[in-house]
Amino acid sequence: MAKTLKVTVVAEAVETKEPLDLLRQTDCDLLQGYFYSKPAASSSRNLQSRKAT
Repeated sequence: MAKTLKVTVVAEAVETKEPLDLLRQTDCDLLQGYFYSKPAASSSRNLQSRKAT
């Protein structure tokens, strides 16, 4: 539905390879979670996004 509406899909709490693989198969646009990086300190406002594919 999100793709039909041209909405960017963001998956949160990606912690292991299994959900990562599933989200890649389902064409999720952006991923975030411990799989990529631990949370930054609250004083750090640098945000990173990674394309799922």
